[in-house]
Amino acid sequence: MTKRLYKAGFWGFAIMMVLAIVLYKERTILLDTSFFLFYMVKDSDFCIQNDRFIAAFPELLPLLAVKLGASLKNISLLYSASFVLYHFLCYVACGSWLKQYRIALTLLMSHVLLQTEVFYWCLSELWLAISLLFVLVALMANIAANGKALIKAPLLLFFIAALASAHPLMMLPFLFTVAYLFLNSDVGVSKRQVVLLFALFISAFLIKKFVFVSAYEDSNFGRLKHFKEYFPYWDMPINKQFIKFCLSRFIWLPIVTVLVFIVYIRQKKWLPLLLFAGSLFGYAFLINVLYPDNQAEFFYVENMYMPLSVILAIPLVFDVLPYYSERSGKKITVVYALIMLSLLVRIYYTNDTYSNRIAWERDFLDKHKDEKLFMTPSQVPQDTLLMSWGTPYEFWLLSTTELGRTASICVQDQIENMRWMERNQVRTSFAGQWGVFPYQDLPERYFIMNDTLNYYKIVE
Repeated sequence: MTKRLYKAGFWGFAIMMVLAIVLYKERTILLDTSFFLFYMVKDSDFCIQNDRFIAAFPELLPLLAVKLGASLKNISLLYSASFVLYHFLCYVACGSWLKQYRIALTLLMSHVLLQTEVFYWCLSELWLAISLLFVLVALMANIAANGKALIKAPLLLFFIAALASAHPLMMLPFLFTVAYLFLNSDVGVSKRQVVLLFALFISAFLIKKFVFVSAYEDSNFGRLKHFKEYFPYWDMPINKQFIKFCLSRFIWLPIVTVLVFIVYIRQKKWLPLLLFAGSLFGYAFLINVLYPDNQAEFFYVENMYMPLSVILAIPLVFDVLPYYSERSGKKITVVYALIMLSLLVRIYYTNDTYSNRIAWERDFLDKHKDEKLFMTPSQVPQDTLLMSWGTPYEFWLLSTTELGRTASICVQDQIENMRWMERNQVRTSFAGQWGVFPYQDLPERYFIMNDTLNYYKIVE
């Protein structure tokens, strides 16, 4: 049955691929994705931020398309599809290559249990690392079963380095996974391998933290002060939001949690139960304290919650479903189908949030043809745009692909810093959020700057 369910997972990824292609504008004309695409196209090179080189994997195909001179529309479409392709290749690596079908199914479940807005905000190094984590575990299990450790060692070390550098929060789902592997020999990874894996990952993580220092990541550690500021934590606004979502888009979280508790209690697996409960509630509590005031956009906070899917998926596939499959195998297939179907429903009902962003930007472009503008965040609908820092890159991508000319519109917090462009009547440079680029430095195929008459103006 496990192998049959694994093959059925191909349909799940096929559906996600179709959605990624159909909804490619909602996924690419969006903040970080537009920003990364802008620099990939401008520099004809990878765009890696904060030394998180795992982001290079989904950039391979669109970057190749840039070098081959493909249209910007096709590059955007390929970029959107490449994220699903990356996760699918991780799935195939676990199953078809390494023959670890249960680990592959765990990867699939980690994708569909909680994912909603992360489908649109697809450029998340944390999300990329979660898929690679399962490939790493499958590789360890394959080495335990088939040997050839020396041959596979370089790949193993590369995966560990990619995981350790992907995101600081990756430490927590990794620790849960190695603890589960240590307690459960059914996965096929020996305790000796687990200890080795733990030591290598911690070493790589510390190297990333203290050698490849990131000001952005260090600034986020400042959120730890919330543990003192919000004690005893009952009144944090995020708590109500989290409970609300556990009854809607995160509905599988309470369902799977109850099932895991039932199975572990019936089987008297007290240590796995303690690990599961402590990890699940501890991680949710951590994220709620780090983002207590509910000010961050939920697509970003949802991304922070995604490691919960690892904590849910591993015992679901390795403990809960085998327990119930002994009683009714057909019902297990139905459960997998329902979980997959729920993902499609969530994506469908969330689409308006992201299509409305593009609709507003289209309308704004139509009203301000050939104008080069700076605006403040208070002058745009923040509830529609979610965040406005990505506007120069979003307007660039939208206008160039749909209108055949590049618009120059930037919503800027520090707008006073841009007055020099208005005073000097700058006409032949493109202003991004953190840089000004002369037209001659931009590839003409992807930056259609026909307007050299108008200059940047600040909308007062």
